[in-house]
Amino acid sequence: MKKFLSYILIIALVLSLSVPAGASQEFTIDDAIAILRHEAGLITLSSADLTRYDLNKDDKVDINDAIFILRLVAGLITIDGTAIVPVVNTQGNTSGNLANGGDYAIQGDWIYFTVRKYERMEGGRYISSITEEWGTIYQYVSDYYSPNEETGLYKIHVDGTRRTKINNDECYNINVVGDWIYYQGAEYKEWKGFEKYSRENGIYRIRTDGTGREKLTELNGTNTGLHVVGNWIYYIINANSIDYINRKYGDGSAGIYRIRTNGTGKERIVSGWCRNICVVDNWIYYEHYDFEQWSLNRIRTNGTEKIRLSDNDSWDSSYKFYVVGDYIFTYGGFGSDMFLFNTDGKEETSLKFENIVFSFNVDGDWIYYGSGMTASISSGGQTTSWNYSDIGLFKIRIDGTDKTAIDTSYRYYDVVRIHVLGDWIYYRIGSFDEEDSGWYKIRTDGTERQRLD
Repeated sequence: MKKFLSYILIIALVLSLSVPAGASQEFTIDDAIAILRHEAGLITLSSADLTRYDLNKDDKVDINDAIFILRLVAGLITIDGTAIVPVVNTQGNTSGNLANGGDYAIQGDWIYFTVRKYERMEGGRYISSITEEWGTIYQYVSDYYSPNEETGLYKIHVDGTRRTKINNDECYNINVVGDWIYYQGAEYKEWKGFEKYSRENGIYRIRTDGTGREKLTELNGTNTGLHVVGNWIYYIINANSIDYINRKYGDGSAGIYRIRTNGTGKERIVSGWCRNICVVDNWIYYEHYDFEQWSLNRIRTNGTEKIRLSDNDSWDSSYKFYVVGDYIFTYGGFGSDMFLFNTDGKEETSLKFENIVFSFNVDGDWIYYGSGMTASISSGGQTTSWNYSDIGLFKIRIDGTDKTAIDTSYRYYDVVRIHVLGDWIYYRIGSFDEEDSGWYKIRTDGTERQRLD
């Protein structure tokens, strides 16, 4: 009986663990229990069961076979006994996903995502701006909205099961590496009368199981971009104001920084006003403003070998860019060309889009983009007609061939914040019809479209 109780203890310990989604469907914990009961003399297994349960092929069924089944159910091994090695990212998210907000990230069989929903605070109003016009001072007062109870960081298995809320933070730029999730977050402090509700930005990390949350560093001013590569976090701090006369950015702290994933070793790599970073193969690609114009640059992750990639007049301040493989993809919007450069800055080719492209992402040989309606404008500046063709989510090869419609379900909507996770696209619809607005996912071949919120 003591031997049997020890077996039951083993089962209890395993049952205390959550069985992962996607685990073996051929055997269950009940099978392991049946073997242990057979070993204890409580039941007699049939000859068919004895053959089925002899997984190690030693012509007997015992506790070793029960342990094998438990490891199989726990997702630690395959049916042939091969150990399953967890997938661990070396880079926290793709540059394309992060440029679209970093709302979704994937590691192995788990998808991590953020939900941001807000509600108006009771009595919550604040002075949003103060201007002076013709000797009269105007104060503009705005309503204040705070995150509601749905806001937070979540995870879900790739098969759509086991959705779990990890924390209640307002999150941006999600990166996942190993057991840690890194993100830009905000903490909301108490309401102080007529002043704006206190909101403190920072870079945080939390374990994938929801434990160990900690702030790694403060984020002052405005921030764009957060890339985790290996043991380093790369990010931007920009000042809230620019002093054009003295050619100074706020308090002088603006620039590109890096900090170790444990919160130590903070250092500035680039000084000045920057935006839209991509970290690829030990290079940081970024835009820099020198008080006269924007330019595209790259610099080593250790701060050496700074190189300007764009000519003086070749870079537009409206450009968006991603670095994927050996190419830099740039797009300025409103029907302009998309340019593909080598990562040394040499122009290779261009793609023409007839309609406005609100968002795009690049994965492998494909460009995924959201195309919106465009207006025909008369010489007098009046809208004469709207072009409703080619509205929706599309893909096209990087050589400009095989343009394919993925989702053209609605006539009046914009597709934005496109994220690519494996063979799924996650995207947000901004529609004139409030009921249609929200997050969706669809396979890259245009099948299995699903609403997410």
